[in-house]
Amino acid sequence: ELSRNCLGQLSRAELLPLAEANFRAIRFDRLKREDLASALGSEGGGGLAARTQPCSLGACDAFLSHSWHDPEAPKWAALCSWARRFEAEEGRPPTLWLDRACIDQSRIADSLPCLPVFVAGCEAPLVQGVVGELIRPEERIH
Repeated sequence: ELSRNCLGQLSRAELLPLAEANFRAIRFDRLKREDLASALGSEGGGGLAARTQPCSLGACDAFLSHSWHDPEAPKWAALCSWARRFEAEEGRPPTLWLDRACIDQSRIADSLPCLPVFVAGCEAPLVQGVVGELIRPEERIH
């Protein structure tokens, strides 16, 4: 069993192995538009978690941050556009960290301390704005 300090936090010695053991990604070509729908509930749909794969820290292409309350159509369109560019440049579909897919939905609280490690374990953050627009660090808004 993991020990926690008085604030409920894991020690560094416990956090990294826990994050490494639970880090997963989903290839874009295994993702579906409806996977971004807010109406699916916390468990997702269509075996979403089963479509993920274990991933080494640093080997995931993007950490996808978005709002589950935004409509999925513009989110999906922007994500498809980004994924097409990525695949044209890299010759393979990108891998994504997506919370609903990559966190064990039956043990969400156990994964929360790992979130900073999960973010750092991805090559780049993708932040999806309200209208579905993807913002990458190299595309800062001026």
